Amino acid sequence: PYTVYLTFDDGPSPVTGPVLDVLKEYDVPATFFVLGDTSDDSLTLYRRMSAEGHSIGVHSYTHDFSVYQNFDNFSADFEKLEDFVLENTGSLSYLYRMPGGSSSANCPGWLRNKIKAYAKAKGYVIYNWDIDPRDSREYTLSAEELISNVTSAAAAKPGCDLIALLHDDMLRTTLPSALPGFIDDFRQQGHEFAALRPDTELRTRPPRVQLE
Repeated sequence: PYTVYLTFDDGPSPVTGPVLDVLKEYDVPATFFVLGDTSDDSLTLYRRMSAEGHSIGVHSYTHDFSVYQNFDNFSADFEKLEDFVLENTGSLSYLYRMPGGSSSANCPGWLRNKIKAYAKAKGYVIYNWDIDPRDSREYTLSAEELISNVTSAAAAKPGCDLIALLHDDMLRTTLPSALPGFIDDFRQQGHEFAALRPDTELRTRPPRVQLE
């Protein structure tokens, strides 16, 4: 048995509440790499994520790839979201996921190296993912397709802890109905769920997943 880390990018949105409902029903802790949204509904969702034991990681305040034009753009965006999360939840998880992942073609190599050093100096751990159900490429995936993509991607990487990339933005409307399917599948195989922490030790992890 291994541990599955469900991670959700690009929320909160109207999809996030139903996702949290499912996670609460199934008693599954997860990690949310959030954007900045000052609406009353989203502020309630940030607080709910924290109150229900999930980790909240920094993703990007805007998710505009102009953050990769130069380091000043990047650091201003990062710190704006960092301050926002701290103000609205009372704590920081010190987790970071780069928009597009740490190998994003949108980020030039010189800046990527500077971002990694910057995040490390601030005490953050950068996490990518092992399981990509391709929901970021196809917005209209049915619940059945999403379940199949998650479970087949996991089956292709046996014997190690896995980080699943999911999205809880407003376009991924089938996600809440898909969650029980692959949660049940993983549990039937004896696997556990956990939220990421800065000190999480991934068993037999591929080196690309966690960037020290």
